[in-house]
Amino acid sequence: MTLVMFSGGLDSTAVLWKLLNETNEPILAHHMNLINVERRARAENVAVNNIVEKLMRIRKFNYTESSHEY
Repeated sequence: MTLVMFSGGLDSTAVLWKLLNETNEPILAHHMNLINVERRARAENVAVNNIVEKLMRIRKFNYTESSHEY
């Protein structure tokens, strides 16, 4: 199994896309919700969920989230 720490940014999205298209390896993508003074966590979570939904159309993978507030 391959673990991808998925931020939803360009780099982690490209890596996840490449793994889904070019391997048969089981994949676990994990997103860490970072809750801080910038208050971007909600908007980032919406974006990440939209990306995950689209990437699941390529092939199914395991997806988890956790949160950290600082």
